[in-house]
Amino acid sequence: PLQEHRKDVEPHARIYLLNDRAFEVGYDKLRSYEVCRELGVHVPKFRVLPIPADPADVLREFTLPVVVKARSSFRAEDLGDRRRTRVARDEAALRQWLDLLKGRADDVLIEEYCEGDGGGIDVLCADGEIVHAFQHLRLHEGRGYSSAPYRVSAPVHQGMLVEARQYVRALDYTGVLMLEFRLNAQTGTWIFHDFNAR
Repeated sequence: PLQEHRKDVEPHARIYLLNDRAFEVGYDKLRSYEVCRELGVHVPKFRVLPIPADPADVLREFTLPVVVKARSSFRAEDLGDRRRTRVARDEAALRQWLDLLKGRADDVLIEEYCEGDGGGIDVLCADGEIVHAFQHLRLHEGRGYSSAPYRVSAPVHQGMLVEARQYVRALDYTGVLMLEFRLNAQTGTWIFHDFNAR
């Protein structure tokens, strides 16, 4: 709401807000992925489907498990409704998570499930440059893409940091940002799957 009403608020108070492009891209998971693809930043294979979505359309293109997520976690008109990311490990769960979005989202992102450890690169940025980076891994995450409450610091992965710098520079980002990832230690591969302004 503050972003949407910044012209009304800014004459009366100094509030930290993102620039318009950074907000538009960061708020919309599809737009974030489109920017990443343009930059060569690693993201999972994905497809956008309209709601209501048919599980058969998903299964024609993806192998279970898949990640099911709305394009944004919140909508300004209903801030009490958080649309969480879910992992569907079987067809019944896929149908359940798709049905859960009916009336709450116009479309859904379906993503390939990527094995590995979840975490984030947390950055402080000024004018499109990262001035400080910190990396964490999530502990006791279980079998889903959850926001596990236990986290441990880890050395910053230099390959992921290069991609984080590209993303931040493309948005001329100022402020704090967490780029969520999955890192497969066995293969050395990673993907970014979420970009959270905090």
